Amino acid sequence: MATQTDDAAEWDVVVPAGEESYFVRFGSFLLCVSHNDSDLAEVARKIEQALHQDSRVAEVYPFENRVEWTDTDVHYPHRRLASAGDLLSGRVHLHTVEFSEAIRFKVSVPIKNQPARGGYKDITSDSYWAAWDGTTLAVMWPASLDGPFPMAGGHIVIDLLQDVVEAAGYSLYTQACSPGCEHRFAHRNVLVVCNAEEMGEEEMHELGDQDVVIERVEGGQPKEHLLLDLERLFFSQAAYFARYKNYARHIRDLEDLARGYVDELLTLNYQRIQDANLRLWRRVWNLWHKRKERRRGVELIAILWLLLARLEAVRRDWFADRRKLGESTSGAGNEVLFDLDKSDDDDAVTSQDFTFIRSAIQQSATRFDTRTMALATAAGGIAGFVGAILGAVLASGG
Repeated sequence: MATQTDDAAEWDVVVPAGEESYFVRFGSFLLCVSHNDSDLAEVARKIEQALHQDSRVAEVYPFENRVEWTDTDVHYPHRRLASAGDLLSGRVHLHTVEFSEAIRFKVSVPIKNQPARGGYKDITSDSYWAAWDGTTLAVMWPASLDGPFPMAGGHIVIDLLQDVVEAAGYSLYTQACSPGCEHRFAHRNVLVVCNAEEMGEEEMHELGDQDVVIERVEGGQPKEHLLLDLERLFFSQAAYFARYKNYARHIRDLEDLARGYVDELLTLNYQRIQDANLRLWRRVWNLWHKRKERRRGVELIAILWLLLARLEAVRRDWFADRRKLGESTSGAGNEVLFDLDKSDDDDAVTSQDFTFIRSAIQQSATRFDTRTMALATAAGGIAGFVGAILGAVLASGG
């Protein structure tokens, strides 16, 4: 890692001495309501009220949510929060709300009261300015240009937002890059430079061991107006990004579930093959005592076909969201803000191949059908043989 002196020298390349600048992080933090929360104006009012009542919130800026422009959507929780049956049926999902405009507020928490993140305690500010529209949260604080971008910076606002949303009677779904990631924000760090003479598209700079996106905005503005500039710069694209990311995770969860069921199905198939080598009396014994396993095999085949159908439907939606995100970021010229967090999902979903799963289902179904036909044929032969004997007995008795 670069020394403080080296870092300061590198910052000087993009921030001339004396210019106002801020560090910014953003991420997807979804406001989740119940199916019965249809009064969206009431949802916005409760969130605003809860912000006013939290002692860590120093100021809430004027907020006017327009219900007719408020969006609702459906997202999916990570599989750790849902059973296999819920994932299969889609019964467990998140009803999310996105306000017509972001609610903006200032947070003040002493540095000593802000917890470390991932082992880092490099917190440089006790004041943060935040904008949250129910989908995307952006957190801004004064840039400290004598060291690297602070890893722990801004996380206290997530903790506060979690408490505020719960106090209002709702829940917050944090959509990190991957389940369990302590960072929780998107992985692109942003430096906002307030320079009215050099406004333009995003720039990428390597500073020490970090890539930082430089945004140039008009200087001399109140903080709430700077937040509004951030919303205009990337909140529309961040909304597409949130859905893209959520559906990608859901697809990967469904694939993991399907492959787990395939393992179980193939294990049952292997056990049946092994049973074929047993003595006759043992095979007859197993026909009765392993009937539950046969039923489970039929159930697994049905489950897997349903999973493939769900995967096809969700993947179709994801590819549409991916296209919209690409078109939107290309038009806005801010692809660099999302490319790092997109790459893993792009590779994972586009490279998926379900040929093995389909082959396993078809092979198992064929084996089951063949076994059923054999048993039916044998039963028919036995019934015919017994019927012939009874007929002969009855005829001789007559």
